Formats: sequence, C-alpha cells, structure tokens
Amino acid sequence: MEEKLKPCPFCGYEKIDIEKIDNIGTGLFMAICPRCSAKSGILENHKRVAEAWNRRSESKQCALAEMCRLYAEQEG
Repeated sequence: MEEKLKPCPFCGYEKIDIEKIDNIGTGLFMAICPRCSAKSGILENHKRVAEAWNRRSESKQCALAEMCRLYAEQEG
C-alpha cells in the first residue's frame, strides 16, 4: 500500500505528484507540488520519496511556508 502524501509544506496544495524523472530505466523518482513546484529529493522508489516528502521540520519551515502561502494566494 502506498503511503499518503502530506500537503505541500510551502503552499498547502494537497494533490502532490510522484514522478519518474529518468527515461533510461534506473527507477529514480521525485515528489513535486504542481502548484508551487516544491520538490523532494531524488530517490529510488515511491516509498522512499513519500517518506522523504512527509518528513519535515515544522519549526524551520513555518515562516517560509507562510510566505509561500501568501504568494500563492496573490497569484490566484
């Protein structure tokens, strides 16, 4: 069963994509927010990407997340 992805920590968008980023079959993936283009690290499978995306430090990202949320609201 695939792990549910948390919303984007920067803009709050909930429909995060996990995309294959190579075309040569090495199996590298990355989580991407379609709204603000935030990205996870590049990892070798969906499970590791989801774990990385869902792991966050709330205190360090709080101010940046609020700035990104306000910017996204202005952009509509």
